Amino acid sequence: MDFFEKISFFWDADGVVKNLIEQWSPIGCSSEKDCEDSLYAFLHQKLDDVQIVRQYGRGRAQIDLMVNDSIMIELKFRLSSKSEYQRLVGQLIDYKEWGKNLIIVLVGETEPGLLKDLKKVVSREFGSFLLDSSANIIEKATTVS
Repeated sequence: MDFFEKISFFWDADGVVKNLIEQWSPIGCSSEKDCEDSLYAFLHQKLDDVQIVRQYGRGRAQIDLMVNDSIMIELKFRLSSKSEYQRLVGQLIDYKEWGKNLIIVLVGETEPGLLKDLKKVVSREFGSFLLDSSANIIEKATTVS
């Protein structure tokens, strides 16, 4: 990172990470693991001076990526079943206790009803935790390489 990028990250790390996730393309990703590998590599390339940890654990919970020990990233690939949705909500409850900012990244086709439910739950239960809850759910389409 150059000097201005470092200053930007210092003042608005959450915004910088969200912007980078928006730039990231999950090309050729066919699983959540592929997405995690791809996003991890992308963020390391862009944030070369920033610590990024995969499968960061605390207690029984593990977040997919932790950036700078302050921003959690939870990836979901093709969120399409009620059980996957319920598991995600349970994970969010665990993460809330960590007191860190969270970005939820939905990759691939997400069932529209589950997305609506997720936005309601995030807004109602986690709004203060996520600051601007609507901006902390990022949807990404997958593309074949």
